[in-house]
Amino acid sequence: MGRSIREGFRVANRSWIGMGFVAACWIIIGLIALGVVLLTKPPAELFQPAPAPAEEVTAPTAAPTAETTPPDAKGIDVFAQLGTAETAAPSAQEQEAASPPRADAATSAREQAERHRRVIGEWFGRSWPVLVLCALFLIAASIWLYGGQIGYLAKRVTSQHASVSEFWVEGTRAFWALLGASLLGVLLFGGGVLGIVLIAAVGSAMSSATPQWLLVLLGVVFYAAAFGGWIWLGVRLVFWFVAIVGDRVGPLAGFQASFRATRGRWWRAFGLVVLFVLIALGFWLPFGLLEAIGNLAGGQAALVAGLVSQVGSSVANLYVGFVSLAGFIRFYEDTKAPQTSAG
Repeated sequence: MGRSIREGFRVANRSWIGMGFVAACWIIIGLIALGVVLLTKPPAELFQPAPAPAEEVTAPTAAPTAETTPPDAKGIDVFAQLGTAETAAPSAQEQEAASPPRADAATSAREQAERHRRVIGEWFGRSWPVLVLCALFLIAASIWLYGGQIGYLAKRVTSQHASVSEFWVEGTRAFWALLGASLLGVLLFGGGVLGIVLIAAVGSAMSSATPQWLLVLLGVVFYAAAFGGWIWLGVRLVFWFVAIVGDRVGPLAGFQASFRATRGRWWRAFGLVVLFVLIALGFWLPFGLLEAIGNLAGGQAALVAGLVSQVGSSVANLYVGFVSLAGFIRFYEDTKAPQTSAG
């Protein structure tokens, strides 16, 4: 693992041109996708928060009435009392003008919320084909660029030299194989989720005839086994795309190659994954703290800190991506060395 990590940093430190190419490609891809979305003329409500739901309208409390005088009171001027009552008790029209009814405010809030949902729904209804095409474009572009990145770094690891043209050559050559592997991965993930749902449904059907403590125990064991199985399979397939691009094979052959590379080396591969995750967290932590401090300060400091944090974390993620991918390629190439020497 140590050699893989050192090789990852060494290759990444010599691949700044490749990082710049990847960043430029993502900027262009993002601008194209944004331009396509803007052609659909999205409404302003899409970029605004939904109005708060209307509060429950309560019945208005009755206005206090003027205090009546007991009939046995003496020495009271009736005309003075009438004049005081006229000045103390405003008319119903004056009360309505002074405080608008809460029912009108609640109705207005409901109408705004309904209009917000209706406008966004109408936009999605007429623009969904363009949005689907835009999503497919983003998926295809990411697969192509990732295949090119693997090919570029594989050249750096094996021959120490690589040109930016490797992105185009390797990304184009391996595109369909990587696309097939992506679809196969989606099917595997979907099948696993479907299996979990079916087993959960069976457990729910058995709940009436099974003790509660046994159901809880079975649920804990089942979900722990499912989580462990996903981790095991994820580590076994960590070299799937690397094998497709590096060995120039198809999706199934790359699948088998990744299983061969991790046979007897599962814990080493798992440790490598954990170390790269920790390295990524270490690079992200300073920018996360900077953004948190800016949010506490508020005002202009929060805006500047947020901008610096976003730019810095994006650069750090790009660098760590090159480091980890180069390290995985080095590890995979080392697993093939005994086979080559034996042959």
